[in-house]
Amino acid sequence: RSPLAAGETRRLNLFEPRWLSLMDRLAAENGGELVGATLGCMLGVSRRYVSEDWLRRATGNGNGRGVDSSEGEGRRSLPGVSGVAGRRSADIVIEPWMRLARVIRCEEGARVVTGARKLEVWIEGLRDADPGGFFPRVA
Repeated sequence: RSPLAAGETRRLNLFEPRWLSLMDRLAAENGGELVGATLGCMLGVSRRYVSEDWLRRATGNGNGRGVDSSEGEGRRSLPGVSGVAGRRSADIVIEPWMRLARVIRCEEGARVVTGARKLEVWIEGLRDADPGGFFPRVA
């Protein structure tokens, strides 16, 4: 959990639906190829997950949402709990800068036990960038 440096290469082991969705979107926006796609990497210095049911009660208006409120297939549920009460949201504190990175290699496979899709993605740190104009969104 340290910032990606310019010129540094890192391997990402991705298997959660929200990260797979993000990589699929990057590939689509890069002409169907993930290799060569550019993304922004931001350092999250703190995060706190809460159930959306608790968040609604705490805010009193039913509209409180964290930055990473996992939508759709990427949504996490609390064990043994179904419906809205089992959904989680996250408040994430991030550094006010980001590092651009380029995907330099990608391998798709399946997880050994579940057979679920996974991606190994290698990224290379590029230059720092101002995240102004970028807004967090659910993958």
